[in-house]
Amino acid sequence: MRLLKFVGGVFLVLVAFLLFLAYFIKDHAETQQKIYIKAAPQTVFRLVSDLHYWKDWSPFMEGDNDLNSVFTGPERGLKSKHVWKGKNGRSGSQEIVACNPYESIRIKLDMGGSGQAFDEWTFKDTTDGVIVGWKLAMTDLSYPFHRYFGYFIEGTMKPLQERGLQKIKELAEGASPAIRIEEITKEAVNAVAILDSAMMPDVEHKLADDFSMLEKLMAYGRTEAAGTAFAVFYNWDADKPIKFRVAYPVAEEVREHGLMHLYRWEAGKMLKAVHSGPAEGLVNVHVEMDNYMQDFGMKLRGAGVYEVYLKQETAVKDSSVIVTEVYYPIE
Repeated sequence: MRLLKFVGGVFLVLVAFLLFLAYFIKDHAETQQKIYIKAAPQTVFRLVSDLHYWKDWSPFMEGDNDLNSVFTGPERGLKSKHVWKGKNGRSGSQEIVACNPYESIRIKLDMGGSGQAFDEWTFKDTTDGVIVGWKLAMTDLSYPFHRYFGYFIEGTMKPLQERGLQKIKELAEGASPAIRIEEITKEAVNAVAILDSAMMPDVEHKLADDFSMLEKLMAYGRTEAAGTAFAVFYNWDADKPIKFRVAYPVAEEVREHGLMHLYRWEAGKMLKAVHSGPAEGLVNVHVEMDNYMQDFGMKLRGAGVYEVYLKQETAVKDSSVIVTEVYYPIE
């Protein structure tokens, strides 16, 4: 009996000491790890800004194959949110509350009433890669036990962050090279054109036929091209006719005849990318353009997007030197 009283007394003293000590532990804590990744900033940025990808690299989602996830808000970026619950009782949520494309991301984490926590990501562009920083910052840690968690956060979280960053590095460096996109201002272009449409499998063949017809009409009217051929695409649907326009720039006033009509490519701000290689690779360029616009919250100005054919496949045997410029007019 005396032994039990003694043990109980020691236990109470220990609890009181721990409660007393907790008053002197800060109610905030943070830990940060960094890694160098030989990839473009946008490649790494999207692995973090798209919460759907976290299951591929996050150490906090390992081993929970039965995770019940609900995603709300945009597909990625600002205001996108992920709420999850596992059969093992684990649950939580994360929401992107600040997003500066290719530079930084701030994510609010659910702490279950024990305080506030944020994942803060930075992406520093370098000559041939990006330095990625992942900081976990916690504030208003509840007294007493979560303050102890904050005190030991470095030892607890460091190996998990390092494992997550290493996995991001593997995914980013194993991905296809990023396509360079620049924002430019382009002058207006006057042109002669033919408007047409075709189902997706027939577009390439139809484009060639229309360019051939346009060249014949230009020759008939003694109209000379003042630049490189280009096409304007107004939609890209697998189950609908794709509407497009083939055109050649002209430097002087031209009379319309037959299917040939006047067209004006309006001046303004554009996104520009350059593709070298076969035409089938242009799909990746357009996907990257769409991703870039989504990352920065941009919208198309007008209805069409442009492809300028600097070298035609019919004139070049080596498809690797075919060069196509892609332009997206933006508001």
